[in-house]
Amino acid sequence: MPRKKVPLDQRQRSVVACLPCKAAKIRCDAQTPCATCSKRGREGDCIYPDAQESSAKRRRASTLTREEASSPLKKRALAARRDDEAAAATTNGSTTEASVSDEHGPKSRMLLSSKLQKVYVGETASLSYLQFLRHVVKHRIGPCSFTEGDFNGFMLENDILNGSPDSTGTLEHHDSQSLAHVYLDATSGILDFYPNADVFTSLDGSGASIGTAAHCFILAIGAQCRGGGNADLQHASLQFAQGQQLSFQGMLCDPSLDMVQNFLHMAFYMLGACHRNAAFMYLGVAAQAAGALGLHRPDQYRHLPPEECRARIHTWHSVRVLATIVNSILGRSCSLPGMLQPYEQFPTDDEYVDVDAVLPRALALESIFKLCPFMDELETTVCKQDAATAEDFLQRLQQWSKALPAEIRTGNEPVSSPHDRERSVARLHVGSVYYFTVILVTRRFLTLYLLNEIERRTSPDQQKSRLDDRTSALAHVCLDAAVNLARVAHNAMATNQMLGNMCLLKAWIFAAGLLLGFSLFAQGPLSDAETVDAFNQSKAVLTKIAELSLQAGHYLEILSSLSDAVDLFQRKMTNERKRMTSQYLDQSFTVHSKDPSNKDLATAANVSPDDVLDDPGALSSSTMDFGTSNFGLDDMVTGNYGLMFSEGFPWPADDLSFDWQISGLFPT
Repeated sequence: MPRKKVPLDQRQRSVVACLPCKAAKIRCDAQTPCATCSKRGREGDCIYPDAQESSAKRRRASTLTREEASSPLKKRALAARRDDEAAAATTNGSTTEASVSDEHGPKSRMLLSSKLQKVYVGETASLSYLQFLRHVVKHRIGPCSFTEGDFNGFMLENDILNGSPDSTGTLEHHDSQSLAHVYLDATSGILDFYPNADVFTSLDGSGASIGTAAHCFILAIGAQCRGGGNADLQHASLQFAQGQQLSFQGMLCDPSLDMVQNFLHMAFYMLGACHRNAAFMYLGVAAQAAGALGLHRPDQYRHLPPEECRARIHTWHSVRVLATIVNSILGRSCSLPGMLQPYEQFPTDDEYVDVDAVLPRALALESIFKLCPFMDELETTVCKQDAATAEDFLQRLQQWSKALPAEIRTGNEPVSSPHDRERSVARLHVGSVYYFTVILVTRRFLTLYLLNEIERRTSPDQQKSRLDDRTSALAHVCLDAAVNLARVAHNAMATNQMLGNMCLLKAWIFAAGLLLGFSLFAQGPLSDAETVDAFNQSKAVLTKIAELSLQAGHYLEILSSLSDAVDLFQRKMTNERKRMTSQYLDQSFTVHSKDPSNKDLATAANVSPDDVLDDPGALSSSTMDFGTSNFGLDDMVTGNYGLMFSEGFPWPADDLSFDWQISGLFPT
């Protein structure tokens, strides 16, 4: 029997929570102000969402009372919701089926921070694409958990653990060495300031040229990414607070190389702490300090000592890489205007002595640095590009991939030493940035293709607008990139190559998961097993990262609710089909089994590819085409279009003369 409903006066948890507590996912006592807001000194922000959460009041928003409109915070919250409703009305437009064909993709939007301040995210951001998907799903199946989430209109930000900078924490020498290893693993391919030997010698105070603040940040990032328990999290907060206090001692009056490195450290830490806006601002300080030091000017590297030349070049590469990645994730403008010089103009490893030039972290950083111009160019052309422009982008990406060092392109070994994980994370970062860039180039075409598929499923009698072959091909390139991104990350998790808190990977996986879920929603039972597996793999990776990241947990909830929406849409289409056929088909002879599962279908679904190879009769030919087809970007290179472009995709293979694949990168 179901449990009886608990009376309101007997509930241990409050029925409602204030907006700050709801955004931070912490318990609220429903008082005005609540105890949590009072403790944190934000009594003025403690407001409750009753004015905008009630559907009846949303329908009567025009009759809002003067008292409700008097609060500036309520005005901002209501304005954000009205902006979303206006965007939904613009996106949905008419209720006719033709209105969906006008939905070309996501738009930039304003979100509320934990302080209820409006912050901007661009149209390339996954949060903007999420809002677009919510409009599409709601237009098809109505309100559901995916479209009516508690945090619609909010940019989730976690509360930072308070660590007193005056406190002193002690660590055993071996524990400090362990945290340094984790730091080098987590930042591999993204940040590279010091030779590895200097990182370890600085821990025992043997005279390495690493400042005290940088020493604190190394331990803070190491403890945050290791996440061995509350002790690690508390130690990370303590070390970060100490390093932060040291970094602001001069009030940013004297730019230096240490200042650039410290603010990059703080930005990386804030990404892991689920504070993307703070990370974005720290990156801005680092970029401006780098400009003041002339790190972006190749002519300023002449006649410098080799060690100083290495430090300046690697610091500039780190600024460029992290700023570009964060800008692409948030859809914001580049923080390095007028400071971008071609890579070829900078000194190469042959021109100065770099003791770590052959390490995977340095090779990965250099590889991503060369990819940054493509990502910057996408910022201005992503919504204006046609198929020819996208093909040109992919051709250039192919040239970049062919020039990757062998240490980055290949390798799939389990982690057996600390150096192995550093190399594995470097490859993971390079591969993820590449696949994410391909997604940004081709996502518009996948969106058009999937909207067309939805039109075909929901309006079979209407004339279907046929997409050109280029658009269809680029759509499948985008889907393959999302599949490969999820597969690479899941393989890294399965082979113990992944750390506990991967601050950038969770954003990339979420972007891929949204596309995979949208594909399942649009194609329904026609979705191939590879897409289904990749969608589940993306959720599995986020489940792992969510153990240490509230943001990853939020992403996981969104993808899970999207999965529910896919099931709901499929049931709706099935019921509609049965309703249409019931007037011609008598169901009197149908046997309704108590077990809803079909034994034969369940058996077929559980047959592995190895079983199919051993016994070709294990599955029907049509099932084998879906269940064992491992199509990907390789098929486009080798000309094997048979599996990828089968009966449902009738375009000539001769027209697809372009080549997208990174051969051998991250074998899956």
